Amino acid sequence: MIYEDNNKVTSTKCKVITCLAVFVTLLEISMVKRWESMYSSTSFSTSDDHKKWMNYDSYKERLIGKNATEFEADTKSSLNVDYRSKNLSFPLNHISQPPLAIFSKIYNEITKASTETASYDLRSELSRRLKTAKNKKVILIWIPMFGVKTPYSVDEEKCGKCEVTYDRAKIVDENTGALLFHFDAISSKNMPPTRNTKHLYIYWDFESTATLRNVRGHSLQFEESLPFNATFTYRRDSDFYGSYEGKRLISDTLQENKLTFDQLLALKTKFGIAIVSNCGYTPGARRRLNLLNDIMKLNSRVDGYGACFKGGKFYKGSKLWEEVRKYKFYFSYENSYHCKDYITEKFFNNAINSLTVPVVWGAKKEDYAAVAPLGSFIFAEDFNSSEELIAYLNYLDQNDTAYMEYLRWVNMAPSEMPQYNRARGFCQICRALHGINIDDMYNPKYDPSNPKRPMFTNSVSPRTVDHLSQWFYEEDNSECFNK
Repeated sequence: MIYEDNNKVTSTKCKVITCLAVFVTLLEISMVKRWESMYSSTSFSTSDDHKKWMNYDSYKERLIGKNATEFEADTKSSLNVDYRSKNLSFPLNHISQPPLAIFSKIYNEITKASTETASYDLRSELSRRLKTAKNKKVILIWIPMFGVKTPYSVDEEKCGKCEVTYDRAKIVDENTGALLFHFDAISSKNMPPTRNTKHLYIYWDFESTATLRNVRGHSLQFEESLPFNATFTYRRDSDFYGSYEGKRLISDTLQENKLTFDQLLALKTKFGIAIVSNCGYTPGARRRLNLLNDIMKLNSRVDGYGACFKGGKFYKGSKLWEEVRKYKFYFSYENSYHCKDYITEKFFNNAINSLTVPVVWGAKKEDYAAVAPLGSFIFAEDFNSSEELIAYLNYLDQNDTAYMEYLRWVNMAPSEMPQYNRARGFCQICRALHGINIDDMYNPKYDPSNPKRPMFTNSVSPRTVDHLSQWFYEEDNSECFNK
């Protein structure tokens, strides 16, 4: 069910859909055969890892239920190669040019016909719903993030009409639909005196689960007793997704960039940079600092800024982007290890928005692949040691063509970026208060055959978080808490 109020389907439409399904099936078979013929003669196709791709059933199984980004990530994981090192003769474990970009292209061609009509219907309905979402809804931040009352607003055209406020008097306003509670001050003494069942209680957290449980000691037992209706965190499987991408999206950077490849390369006069101020608050931060210190010993051209390094304070805002853009590599190392989806502004703002290649450590590889432009990052754990990593970076530094492969995404269309159409944060909350739940489809746990709620409703859909600690802690990676 896509629309709550859409109960009739004409026989003509059924016939069209049936014909379309037959067409897509034939197209799928033809494209797979085309792919087989294109690559069966290559030397790469003879490898043991690659032979599974020559099996139609295996290929089809990998396509079902996966978007292009997930498909690329799964393919790369199963082949265990680095597709970006095109035509390189580098002595490390980098096999040259498995055709993942072509896999993605074939996948898109196969699925395009079957999704075009549905996508058009969804876009049309979303546009119609947003145009009618003019009755102002109030999002009340009951507990601010660390006590700081940062002003927030939403784009009415993209999100519906909403006011985000800290005014607790608004709790009795009939237009109030959601209350946000930041984790750091949740207690029995800091909750509303009575609970309005029409309000969504939203749990809000942007700290890693390791920091929350191991460092701050939050068991979430009290939070589960409330209970909450929804979560608002950095995790992609949150009810409301709050990416560290922030207000400036990757697509915005692409739209604003006017640099050619040659102009961008000409700006790269420095080697590498790391900006770190948390030197040991968390176990992951201590481990990060040790790794970065080793890297700086191996290559003196890696500059360190922030409280942890002698460079001291660095620039902020557009000046940060301008200065970081002069570097070839930005070391985006997180303060937590393998915590699910914990990828911060070090990646999005400091590296990607500066058009600099991020060398990443912290989250798992598949987490980065799900949110990063295709082929844009170097995963530190792909290397057996810091020595191997630096050797590879030194190689890229001396080979412009190989280096620029990691910046090829700069020429991509904004619509090709992961999570492109997904509303985030307060925008997604505002949509939900207007009965617009279409962003559920971007959640990794979304099941189109059994959705939790319709994509569009005439009122706020019921929501509940059954076991907050189970979702936030037990569903995370064990090494997030142990290393």
